[in-house]
Amino acid sequence: MTQLNTTVLPLELTTKLHRLRSHLRNMTIVRGLGSTVLVTSVMLGVTFLCDYFLDLSGTLLTGFLLFTVSLVAFTIWKKVILPAKLSVSSEELAAIVEKQHPKLKERLTSTIELNDPGVPDDHKGSVVMREWLGRETYQATAALQFEDSIPSSRPKKTALLAMGMVFLLLLPFLFSPQGYRQMWSRVLTPWGNFDSNGNLYFEVQDGNRTAARGADLVIVAKPKFRFHREELPENVWLKRQMDDGSEDRRQFAYDENLESFVVTVPHVMHAFDYRIVTDEIHSRSYRIDVMEPPAVLTAVMEVQPPAYTGRPAVRLDGMLGELSVFEHSEVRMIVTFNQSVEDFQIEWLNRDAEQSDRAWERKKEKLPKFDVQLAKDGKSATLSSKVSAGGWFAFRLTDEHGLHNLEPFERFLNVVRDMPPRLAVLGTEITQKIRPDDTPVIRADSTDDIAVEALELHWEVLGGEKGIVEVPENEMGIPAKSYDFRIDLKKMNLKAGSSLSFRVRAVDGRPVPGPQEVWSTKRTLQIQNNAKAFGVQDVAKAQREKSQKLREIRKALEKNKTDVEKLQKQAEKNLEEKTEFTKDRQLNENADRQQKLAELLNRLGDEFGVSPIYANLTKKTKEIARQQLTPAAKRLTQAAAQPLAAKKQFLKDNVEQLGKIIGELKKL
Repeated sequence: MTQLNTTVLPLELTTKLHRLRSHLRNMTIVRGLGSTVLVTSVMLGVTFLCDYFLDLSGTLLTGFLLFTVSLVAFTIWKKVILPAKLSVSSEELAAIVEKQHPKLKERLTSTIELNDPGVPDDHKGSVVMREWLGRETYQATAALQFEDSIPSSRPKKTALLAMGMVFLLLLPFLFSPQGYRQMWSRVLTPWGNFDSNGNLYFEVQDGNRTAARGADLVIVAKPKFRFHREELPENVWLKRQMDDGSEDRRQFAYDENLESFVVTVPHVMHAFDYRIVTDEIHSRSYRIDVMEPPAVLTAVMEVQPPAYTGRPAVRLDGMLGELSVFEHSEVRMIVTFNQSVEDFQIEWLNRDAEQSDRAWERKKEKLPKFDVQLAKDGKSATLSSKVSAGGWFAFRLTDEHGLHNLEPFERFLNVVRDMPPRLAVLGTEITQKIRPDDTPVIRADSTDDIAVEALELHWEVLGGEKGIVEVPENEMGIPAKSYDFRIDLKKMNLKAGSSLSFRVRAVDGRPVPGPQEVWSTKRTLQIQNNAKAFGVQDVAKAQREKSQKLREIRKALEKNKTDVEKLQKQAEKNLEEKTEFTKDRQLNENADRQQKLAELLNRLGDEFGVSPIYANLTKKTKEIARQQLTPAAKRLTQAAAQPLAAKKQFLKDNVEQLGKIIGELKKL
């Protein structure tokens, strides 16, 4: 490029030429950048339209991207880099100015050429002529802005057009930012994993996950719309591809409650990739990995009953079915697993379908809170707690993949209560007449599940003295105690018309929260000089009372049997019509009544034992209560948690058991 001799050319003229050169370069770069943006926008727009309407594959999108990048790179080189690198001589700049201002008549070009150091002086003319030309050129260009010689309209038009294309390219973000963002992602990263374009797409809950081998896998896909709501497709498919290359399809069903499409893949055994497809669109690809679920290998429960019971420690291997534990026992469970687990808990189960959530939460607060110690390797755990309440429970294992044990065995922790002592006093409860010199014998019989610690007779003369007759301490501390209390009326010097009342008290040895006591009803003896001997007058009355109690228990069982038969018929109807059984609360109520009747029958057996007339019935009565009615009540309680078919059978069995029990009571 010809260099300007700035030592001869006026400084103002040199400055104007430098500004013109910079302006020319800037306009060239602006136009080149505008062309680049325009080419980029057009190519992206074309790619978006093709992808939206044709659902281009990843390979085609990659081809579009490479072509676009190549074209943009070529445009930058051609329109920006090369023009910016080209040198523009002062003579060429002068020609541009003179083209816009013909009145200069090539003065500017001549001035520059005559001041070119590369031209010999003998070719430039006289010095005086050159100075005169320079002054004239300066005067002619003094008012001119050389930058105006280069029109900026074309670069501006190119830039505005590019800005317009960019605006159009970004405008869809205002209407569907999520959908349009995905279109950009598909075009700029065509090797990625994306949904197809379109108005409809699916939101998959926990699409990528690890499933337990052998478990049923439920996939829920919620339909969403990017632009506007439209009618849901009739056919939605789960398209699976196994690791061995095989494929299969399963059709989704629409769940109105979930407002989602749902499909169940039963007994998943192998990993697979899947997409959700319709006739028009497909989802991104998801992955299901399959792992062996955690499982309980062994379970052992060690039970240490309270010391006061005198019962030995018990070890229960397997921990299956019903596990009976005396209340306030120290329980320790040792459980091993087939693999390392992250978490291990005992989950208490609500088996009363009609129990409210609030009632269940209140009940759970009373259930044992086990201290769980998980081994460092995660393959075993120890649980410990003092138990005072029980119920249905299951072991819940969770491994590092979030998998749980499949269909865990349900176990029932039955907490055996320390029951109050049972007490029976021979004789009638009506007022009896007695001679003042008689020595009545009060026969009391008390039993307890652990031990009777105290047995006392409390007597009181109306308006007079009081007293207590205690069984010697060395005779107590045994599960059953019978004792004949004697009251020597002769020593009291009671007169005819006086009255003496008495009650018998039995106490057990429960330490927490304290001993339990029972009292007999208050009985009264009235002093009369010509009364019969004590005990003779009440034998018939006692016989009638016990017979009446037995009849009442039998009638209550007959009514209970009728109620259970109705529940059985309801279960059969539900099973036939394939409808839900909604009578679990009534079922549990009948089971509770049977348990209470068993307790009444057992206490009646105790009363039989202290009566000479009924002593031979004691064993049979208590056998019916403990070995027949109590198990029947417990099994009926378990029926509530059973499937409908099993529930029906449980109810049928209970009706048959009650019929047998009622028949045996009639024989008594």
